[in-house]
Amino acid sequence: MTFSPAVTAAMLYDLDACEHRPWMDLFAEPATRDNVSPFVELLWRRQRAHEEGAVAGLDVLRLDGIADPAERESATSEAMQRGAPLIYGGRIAADDLVGDPDILRLENGKYVPGDIKAGAGEEGADEDRKPKKRYAVQLALYVDVLERLGLSDGKRRAFVWDVNDEEVVYDLTAAKGTRSPESLWDDYQKSLAIAREIVAGVRNPGPAYHGECKHCVWYGTCMRQMEEMDDLTLLPGLGKSRRGPLLVHVKTVSELAAVDPTAFIDAKGKSTIPGIGPEWVVRFRDRAVLKSTNGTPYLRAAVALPAAETELFFDIETDPGRNLCYLHGFVERRDGKEQYEGFFAVAPTAQAEREAFAQAWAYVEARRPCVIYIYSKYERTWWRMLQERYPDVCSREDIEEMFGDAVTVDLLQVVQSQTEWPTKDHTIKTLARYLGFGWRDTHPSGAASIEWYDRYCRGDEAAKARILEYNEDDCIATRVLLDGIRGLSVKAAG
Repeated sequence: MTFSPAVTAAMLYDLDACEHRPWMDLFAEPATRDNVSPFVELLWRRQRAHEEGAVAGLDVLRLDGIADPAERESATSEAMQRGAPLIYGGRIAADDLVGDPDILRLENGKYVPGDIKAGAGEEGADEDRKPKKRYAVQLALYVDVLERLGLSDGKRRAFVWDVNDEEVVYDLTAAKGTRSPESLWDDYQKSLAIAREIVAGVRNPGPAYHGECKHCVWYGTCMRQMEEMDDLTLLPGLGKSRRGPLLVHVKTVSELAAVDPTAFIDAKGKSTIPGIGPEWVVRFRDRAVLKSTNGTPYLRAAVALPAAETELFFDIETDPGRNLCYLHGFVERRDGKEQYEGFFAVAPTAQAEREAFAQAWAYVEARRPCVIYIYSKYERTWWRMLQERYPDVCSREDIEEMFGDAVTVDLLQVVQSQTEWPTKDHTIKTLARYLGFGWRDTHPSGAASIEWYDRYCRGDEAAKARILEYNEDDCIATRVLLDGIRGLSVKAAG
């Protein structure tokens, strides 16, 4: 019934984030996989629970209990042939394509596929929401299979039942924007062509370091490969899209470190490397020199960091799956002494979230005047949302004043614009560890904190102490980074 090996919808989903992931799943030695993290297992549990909630009470034919894929495919085919109105957990296949749509819905004698997602069905700002490509390529494969089976209405449409209990329709043939004639169906065709080459073994995209790597079971293996290859994506900011044009000229970090960057800048001062401006040609070369020589970090220009008797190092913990901020943590430094305070949501409820926010706001107000240090705009984004949820705590103007330049310093902006480091990225974990700081937890991460909070909510009281300790360490790491930046010397670029 199906070709082997086949292109699956799950493969296209992974391909959108990392072209190397499908190749590793197909051809790498399974024994080299990392263990699945507790956080990823939490996401799986939430996805299953969300699906169960979405189909509860519906008059639906459930096929998800059929363990054997071939039997489930056969049962799905029989159900569609007899016109089952709503099928959950089916499996469809045609030629070299296989998909497991969560929902198959009969409409006017034909089937429209849908997926149930424990996330928003669209992405972007409220005024410019658009379908997610990762969802779209999966849905498009289902439509493609149904077309090949003669069971689609030909309109190339699908839907997502999302975390907000909304049905989001995906028109796969519509132009993605006023300036782009391409459609999501075009994206699918491109992804399908790449996937077929990977399945055939004629294309191995190779690993590339990016933000989603750390949650992947191939992270350890891929990192070892990239370090052995001296891969260009191990330079901060030099992702896969920028690596491609650079590979025409240099293959490794060491090779980039050895070149004269002016060779890539023409007489008009423009870069000859597509997608990389002249300033970034120089910066990437400088980063390559630092990394290949394990050089000393430095300032590209003098940094004016404010002095204050009271400094607050601020970090929050949030669970996007619950849309909840469950901890506001501060390390206060004054007169050479440090003290940590954490304001914890004792339950995953609006009341508990508001109480923690109100306590944190009162804490900050009691320490003014002060300078607040954060790492990224994440705290500002969440506090703006919390103010809208709980306007009785403080005003919008209060939040904007607090996060204004006169009060709050985003050290990530300082790092990215005015410093250079011999590291693979600019995360707070990487930089603070480079400066000698160590987290007390063996597996510290924001994702791990979310899983610990889930344990706490299910009755594991000991998880609270682990969360607070981790958050305190994040705040201290911000202080360590500030002191480290203050100790850097200025070095001219180039």
